[in-house]
Amino acid sequence: MEEPPSGPLVSPGAPAATDSASAMTTASVNLLVLRSLDLMSGRSEKRASGRIPQKFASGVRSASIIAPMRVSASEALRFFLELGGLAALAYWGGHASSDLPVELLLGIGAPAVLILVWALFVAPRAVFPMPRVAQAIAGGVLLEITAFALVVAGAPIVGLAFGALVAIDTAALTLAESGR
Repeated sequence: MEEPPSGPLVSPGAPAATDSASAMTTASVNLLVLRSLDLMSGRSEKRASGRIPQKFASGVRSASIIAPMRVSASEALRFFLELGGLAALAYWGGHASSDLPVELLLGIGAPAVLILVWALFVAPRAVFPMPRVAQAIAGGVLLEITAFALVVAGAPIVGLAFGALVAIDTAALTLAESGR
């Protein structure tokens, strides 16, 4: 049995083209598949042109150009503590009043204020950036406020445990950032 020709534009197992129109169609389909696979795998279209395409050079970044992030255990814990802080403020807001509209306002508004303050000052890409040590400490202070909100809302054990985790994480982040 004769094997079909193989090469850069013929897929393995693809039937051999008998006329030029069929060969052109097969080559076009194979090239389209190769480009699609390159884009899905994060590679740019460098294979076809030999240079980075204009769409990637104009400020839009390809997945292959972005360096992978390295996240420490303290930073990962801080992310989950941030989520816990949002939940703590929502819980506090839901238990701060006996009036339903006030509960809704505080339950939604308090986490929204935390998100706003965090985005402005504490986030890695904050609007008003601070040194990383100051970010770690400011984030710890904000999360300790959310732990206190849990204590006030009637969950003292959870609030104290949350506060202890925040303190440990803040100390670890501060030490790590001061050592860089």
